[in-house]
Amino acid sequence: MKQQNKPLSEYPRPQFVRDSYLSLNGYWDYKISKSRDIPREYDGKILVPFSPETPMSGVCKFVSPNDYLFYHLKFELDKNFVKDIVLLHFTAVDQYAEVFLNDELIITHMGGYLPFSVDIKPYLKEENHLVVRVRDVSDTSYHSRGKQKIKRGGIWYTPQSGIYLPVWLESVKEGYIEDVKMTPDIDNSLLTVNIKSSHPKAKIHIFGREIMVDANEDYQLKIEELHLWSPENPYLYPVFFSNDVDVVGSYFAMRKYSLIKDDNGVLRLGLNNKPYFMKGVLDQGDYQYSSLTPRSDDDYIKDITTMKELGFNTLRKHIKIESLRWYAHCDR
Repeated sequence: MKQQNKPLSEYPRPQFVRDSYLSLNGYWDYKISKSRDIPREYDGKILVPFSPETPMSGVCKFVSPNDYLFYHLKFELDKNFVKDIVLLHFTAVDQYAEVFLNDELIITHMGGYLPFSVDIKPYLKEENHLVVRVRDVSDTSYHSRGKQKIKRGGIWYTPQSGIYLPVWLESVKEGYIEDVKMTPDIDNSLLTVNIKSSHPKAKIHIFGREIMVDANEDYQLKIEELHLWSPENPYLYPVFFSNDVDVVGSYFAMRKYSLIKDDNGVLRLGLNNKPYFMKGVLDQGDYQYSSLTPRSDDDYIKDITTMKELGFNTLRKHIKIESLRWYAHCDR
């Protein structure tokens, strides 16, 4: 699914994969302005999803709390791509974002860490103009900012602004599978599955079987020959879910975290009903030349594998939420 000339264009949601995917990463127009009015002219090009403060963006300019940061992208969609619903996904925008499509305000979002999405089908034209207006007040307000500070130094990092994780599109039909919740129970060798959809029925495809279930209801799946997950043996079960209009691929692990007493009666964190000593590092998730954004998917993989090679089994992500790709690499 990797698309050429687009950084970080690997499929952004490995836990919930469908074949409809279009990356909007790449060069966008940008402008840093004191005015909140949508500009007619722009300062130049920025490489999305890298923040303007970073060398990887090609901009290397500071966005102050008094500035407005504008992004603009012109795009067209193949008619075969467009179904009943076209979802525009932003993985992360720091800090306050207003999104316009063809001069219509379609969504606003506050918060630099959580993803958000919106159906853009009602606003689409043959040629589309997408504008994102961003404000980032950094440490001049109470909003979550991690370790960013305008006056950097010591434990504080250079602040970054705007779009800093992938932007992408997917298109689905009415009644699509909106979400799936999977809850493992290793004590009873069960996986509880709940498929969220407006369509009443769905199927679970696993172990060469096809199981019909009711949507929005818990279904308990018996897992034979239980294979437990651990950092030393990160075993994952592949699984697919479908209904009459949609198919998604996913995976799950049979694992359990709990508090248990060790042989000396001391309460410990347990993994799979056994005491587990967590040897970890504080993972800042701050990358050379690109701040909170990995330069490539290999940055995620290298961080995880290097720590495992050094004998650690835990990464504690520090005041940051990563993209879903990072968590998927940890799982595997």
